[in-house]
Amino acid sequence: MESILLHCCCAPCSTQPIELLRAQGYQLALWYGNLNIAPKSEYQRRRDCLMSYATAIGLTVEAGEYRPHIWSEAIGERYGVFPLIEGADDYEQNLASRHDRCRACYRQRFGDLADKAVERGFAAISTTLSVSPWQFTDILAEELAAVASERGLQAHFEDWRAYYQISQQVAMEKGFYFQNYCGCAYSREESRLEREALRQKLREAKRKRRATKPAQKD
Repeated sequence: MESILLHCCCAPCSTQPIELLRAQGYQLALWYGNLNIAPKSEYQRRRDCLMSYATAIGLTVEAGEYRPHIWSEAIGERYGVFPLIEGADDYEQNLASRHDRCRACYRQRFGDLADKAVERGFAAISTTLSVSPWQFTDILAEELAAVASERGLQAHFEDWRAYYQISQQVAMEKGFYFQNYCGCAYSREESRLEREALRQKLREAKRKRRATKPAQKD
């Protein structure tokens, strides 16, 4: 079986991809290269949790140097907060803008992954990001394949979204640190706005139920 350098975004999203790849017989090592994550304390907290997990299951993990300016340069002019709120007038526009920003982000991180794989003699690269239903799966696959081809590597891509709930449950049982946003400062604000919109929607639905509930007779 070929050797894979697996990009890991965090420990909670890594449990099932690692287990599934090992079950298939692949030789794995882990790479934590996520310059998008802000602030630095968040980057370190996710890194340390992943490293602790990797040690427990007998895998090696290497983390890249924290250089957020490199990520910013890769993103270029794609900055902005683009909340995806169902029914909002700007939903489609924000979706397109987020596609563009996330594609550049994937490309930067997978580029670092591929460079490290070539340096260390791995045959293929993969990523745990595809376990998350909040990521753009098709774009992930395209960008992983692109950087792998550029560097003479194989891109091992699997859509692991069906294992998301299992991965989260395992992480909860192990007491892993959980984040509530993807990683960058923009995604943190987007998550806040989306959660608030959902809470508002639930409050409105509750208010309507109360308003239409028949009055009780004495």
